[in-house]
Amino acid sequence: MKRTIYAVFALLMFAACKQQQPLPEPVIDSIEVDDDSYVLDYKAQTISLNFATNAEYQFEIGADWIVHVDEESRSMENYNEHFAVAENSTSDERSTYIKIIAGDVEYMVTVVQGARPELFNLSIKHCNEHLDSPVWMGENVRGSIDWGD
Repeated sequence: MKRTIYAVFALLMFAACKQQQPLPEPVIDSIEVDDDSYVLDYKAQTISLNFATNAEYQFEIGADWIVHVDEESRSMENYNEHFAVAENSTSDERSTYIKIIAGDVEYMVTVVQGARPELFNLSIKHCNEHLDSPVWMGENVRGSIDWGD
């Protein structure tokens, strides 16, 4: 009988001393993006999308002129993913999105690419001693002179 009382007392002490562990906090998926829009010129180029997430992620790209060039990975850190943007050979500006999907969270990044400018080559030949350059009007007028020497 004495042993039974001692065993019951020991069990009660053990149960009383056992601390109740708190329930683990639920993990909420999140995405943090450095830049949420990119404005590009018409040339082919690569953009770097910097973001952080705590969940497995994937991308959805809204147009075929942007291609993801890195492999996906999973960890709780910052990422720098690269996307190849093809040259815009049209005279119209175009835009699309890159959607980052991490668990239950989505983040939309907008990409706008400018139209291809109207380009032309101008050759001027002269045989005089002096040449006065024509006046060029417009925005972002650029060019080079080949003196032929």
